[in-house]
Amino acid sequence: MRVIDVLLPGTVIVFLATVIVSNVRRANARRKALVDFAARLGMTYRDSPQGPEVEGTVRGVPLRIGRVTKPALSRRGQRSSIRFTGRPQRPLPTIIVRDRNAPNGEMLPGLAELRLGDAAFDDAFSLYTADEAAARALLDPALVAQLVGGGQQSDRAEAMKIDAREVFIDYDGLSGTHHEPERLERIVDVVTTLCAPVTLR
Repeated sequence: MRVIDVLLPGTVIVFLATVIVSNVRRANARRKALVDFAARLGMTYRDSPQGPEVEGTVRGVPLRIGRVTKPALSRRGQRSSIRFTGRPQRPLPTIIVRDRNAPNGEMLPGLAELRLGDAAFDDAFSLYTADEAAARALLDPALVAQLVGGGQQSDRAEAMKIDAREVFIDYDGLSGTHHEPERLERIVDVVTTLCAPVTLR
């Protein structure tokens, strides 16, 4: 029997075990970050069948952080996203932002594609709205920077929707820095600012 025939199966087992342990540690770290974040803001944390969920009110805005399942960008299989959702406390126009590589989803009638004029944003996203002036006003440099994620693919948003019923921003559920306390706060600040009765920027 060759040495490689003995070592190869063991190497594969060690590699798989390392990957599993690493994934469990990352999942536990993400969960702890959300637990601590919820406690700090006086929100409620719970484990649901879909994954961790945080709910509460921030600056007068009902807010939820939780997992959603969507088609994979490759159009094969599915991916898990973390969604930050707020309930608007003021009238808002309908604005949809999608990753340019995402599978086409349902589109509301009356929306037209708009180029924002920011190269990084326009390269990464498709933007749809019926109110160009409002879209340009809401998608200010701070929000665009948050969506683009500083040029890091793993930190870039996957999608955003703004309308009269909800505002949400989706991020990759498994990678990126959006589980870190400072980034969690920045994303929540963006969502609550969009939803707040008075523009706070």
